[in-house]
Amino acid sequence: MVSVTAGTIFQDLRLPLRLWFRAIWYVVSQKNGVSTLGLQNVLGIRRYETTWILLHKLRTAMVRPGRERLCGKSFLIKFFKFIRKWHNNCVIFNAEI
Repeated sequence: MVSVTAGTIFQDLRLPLRLWFRAIWYVVSQKNGVSTLGLQNVLGIRRYETTWILLHKLRTAMVRPGRERLCGKSFLIKFFKFIRKWHNNCVIFNAEI
C-alpha cells in the first residue's frame, strides 16, 4: 500500500496531519525554542516519547544541508559585535539587562 506521507517526516508516526501542522506552527512561532514537555502540553499528546520523536523529526527537517558551521574567529567577532550593539541599545532606552 502506498501512502502520501511515505518518504516524508510524517511517515512512521501515526498522528493526524492536522496535529503535525499544529506542531509545526507552534515550533516556528516560538521565539525562544520549544521543549518536548511544552509541545506535549500544547498538543495534548499523552506519551513523552511520541512528542520527542515528532520534535526530533521537525528539528532534523529544519536543518539546511551543507550549512556553514558556527566556528572560528569570524563567528566570535560577529557574536561580540551583536552583544555590544544589544547592550548599547539597552543602555540608550534605559532597559534593565
